[in-house]
Amino acid sequence: MTDLFDILARARRIAIVGASVHAHRPSHQIMRYLMEQGYEVIPVNPCYPEVLGIPAYPSVRHLPVEVDIVNVFRRPEAVEAVVDDVLASGQQPVIWTQLGAHSELAQRKAERARLRYIPEVCIMVVHRQWRQWRCGL
Repeated sequence: MTDLFDILARARRIAIVGASVHAHRPSHQIMRYLMEQGYEVIPVNPCYPEVLGIPAYPSVRHLPVEVDIVNVFRRPEAVEAVVDDVLASGQQPVIWTQLGAHSELAQRKAERARLRYIPEVCIMVVHRQWRQWRCGL
């Protein structure tokens, strides 16, 4: 777990692939949480011009800045395309898939390209655990 804590400690900018404008969606809630924790969060969703007041981008390859983590909220069959977008962008972020968003094919492709791939772990849950660990609670 401390390996995941290290990733969160070093990260400053996180892309949320599948970010939603709908407050009841986990991607919306987690995006808001990460913003409240001080991360710069960039929504990636071709369906919306913005999410939570932040301009949204159609894919990772369209991001104007580099990100440390690409947090994926997509169906498993769409995750390989996200990895392809990351590879096309030339960036080297950690690819972190939320619960239910894991793809073995995407993981193998990412790892062949020497990208770190974290399958099916909620970034918000890990962040809360990290906060408790840091504070000695």
